[in-house]
Amino acid sequence: KALEDEGYLSQPHPSAGRVLTEKGFRYYLSLLGKLELPKNHLQKLEHILRHVDDTVAQTKTMALYLAETTEEAVFVGWDSFSSYYTGLSNLFRKPEFASHDMVVNISEVVDHFDQVLETFHRTLVIGEVRVLLGKENPFDPMCSTVVGKTSEHQLIGILGPLRMPYRLTIPFIQKTIDLLRHGHEEDREAGR
Repeated sequence: KALEDEGYLSQPHPSAGRVLTEKGFRYYLSLLGKLELPKNHLQKLEHILRHVDDTVAQTKTMALYLAETTEEAVFVGWDSFSSYYTGLSNLFRKPEFASHDMVVNISEVVDHFDQVLETFHRTLVIGEVRVLLGKENPFDPMCSTVVGKTSEHQLIGILGPLRMPYRLTIPFIQKTIDLLRHGHEEDREAGR
């Protein structure tokens, strides 16, 4: 009862159990500390980086792997007008995304994705991973986004429900942007 009174838990319906609120998830995230990506996932990302030559293809292949592994949606933005996304079907399999209104909300944001990318490019710092919950999330208040910027012109993010597996998604995005940043530096040094 105390956690409900403090705003960390809510009971959406009289017959439902209690769920974490946006405030509850923020508190949970503050307790996570440093997260490590499991070695098998790191090795797969490194394999992609070594065996796919083109940086756009590397990024798309990594995004596809992230979507398959996390079972969330993944998006990539180059500048504000070029994007790639995969795994949207993962979202619509989740109970939070079953309502017609939620599908419409997400679809409207995808229709105006250039504006979301522009905001991300303007506000993110290269190398930083940011978790956007609830009201600060441009997709929907019932969503969470874990996003990071790899370079001045590229970012990658995971979109899912508030209850997404942060212990996996945060280090996945961090390692992905670290590897892509390192790859971009090598390309610049080699004159590619």
